Parts: sequence; C-alpha cells; structure tokens
Amino acid sequence: MDSASEINHRMAEAFLRVSDELRGESERGAIILAFAWMEEELTRALKKFCLPSPHGSEKGDELFGVGRPIGDAATKIDLAFRLGLIHRHTHKSLHILRKLRNDFAHMSSRLTFETDSVRDRVSTLFELQKDMTDAILTSTRENPDIAALFHAQEGKISPQALLSVLGTNALFHILAATIVSGLMYLTHDVSQVCHTAAGQQ
Repeated sequence: MDSASEINHRMAEAFLRVSDELRGESERGAIILAFAWMEEELTRALKKFCLPSPHGSEKGDELFGVGRPIGDAATKIDLAFRLGLIHRHTHKSLHILRKLRNDFAHMSSRLTFETDSVRDRVSTLFELQKDMTDAILTSTRENPDIAALFHAQEGKISPQALLSVLGTNALFHILAATIVSGLMYLTHDVSQVCHTAAGQQ
C-alpha cells in the first residue's frame, strides 16, 4: 500500500501533468480533456468501492460502460455522492464541469472562456474548491502577480480578483488539475476501505 507521502507526490505530479497538458489545448479541448480525466478517476474510485463483477472480465462490467446502469457521467457523480465518496462541493463542481463539457462539445458552440456564463461557472468552481485552491495558490506566491494579489486582498483572494490576474483559461487549468489530483487521492482512500472491508469478512 502506498504511503501518504507517495500519494501526495503522485497527486502533485498529476496536478502538474494535467495543468501542463491543458495549457497546450484549445479552450474546447481543455474542457473536454479535463472532464475525461475526472470521469476516469471517478470511475476507478467507484469500481474499487464495488465488489468485482461475478462475470469476471469476459463480458465486460455489467454496471459500467456505455449503455450500462452506471455508464453515464451524471450517474457516476450522483452515485459517488450518495455513497459518501465525494463531498457535496465536489459533487456540485463535477456537475458544473459536466455541463461545461456538454456545452463546449457541440461543434456549433461559440463559447469561450470569456463568455459570461463560462466565467460565472469557473468563478463558482473556485468558490466550491476554495480550500484546495488556496493551498495551491499559497505555494505559488513567488509569482509576483499572485503575491501582489495576496497582499492587496489580505491573504484572501476572491474569484473575481483571481480571474482578473490569471484570466478564466488559466484559472480553469488550476481548478481542473486540483480536482483531478483530489480524485486520485479519493481512489487511494477507496482502495483502503475495500481492503479493510475484505479483511473483516
């Protein structure tokens, strides 16, 4: 079993990898890719929480996958919350991201990160994930713009102030990387729960 320091290291690596890869994507590509990562981590956590399929891998998992009872993203998000695997704020955040993904996925969509509705959703995400993003931003205070912002805001950064310094695109990258790395930690926690439950049978 991985130690806490190993998990923290993997989360930090995931945060950097996700934020780096998203920077190389178009706005539409960044949102679609970010949500794909989140859904993948959420699926892994749910699968670890469940007992293995009685059919093994021959026919595929009868619960997960396209057209299966837990096949779509909204169901996975709601189920993870109802099972107590994710916090209410993460539940809301994932649904906001799912809606952003759906809106941007339409080829006819003219949305950008500067569209008012998109900016509002990213601002809401920041508020929902404030504890985690504050910790990350505190660690990046060597950035002169962020350091000046911390000073001007007396250590408490509002989403509007951060949007004005970083822009919606960069703030989205930070938030997406934060949520993905948090879901990775969830997957680790769920595996521990399953090992404990198995040991009690």
